[in-house]
Amino acid sequence: MNAIARPDPTPGMAELPDTIPALFQVTAARRPDAPALHFKAGNQWASVSWREYANAVGRLGNAILNEGLSPQDRVAIWSTNRPQWQIADLGILHAGAVTVTVYPTLAPD
Repeated sequence: MNAIARPDPTPGMAELPDTIPALFQVTAARRPDAPALHFKAGNQWASVSWREYANAVGRLGNAILNEGLSPQDRVAIWSTNRPQWQIADLGILHAGAVTVTVYPTLAPD
């Protein structure tokens, strides 16, 4: 099942991947040394390349599968916005699981 509804393909246009993990992998393969994530580290800005990002996502996705989670299992992320959140989200999706976001700023009710 496609996650994205698409119009008829335009002649001559390359077919895009139809999942977020597949699109992520295509982008990482095309731009391995380009910056993928920018974040503040102390008083300086730092970045993570697409290669580093894809490697971290792959390691986490494999770890999730090695723990015995199955496709469509729910995995919660409780975190502020940070690069590790992005890595966790995509690692979960790569494992076929579903990300459930829990923000620390949510009210108890």
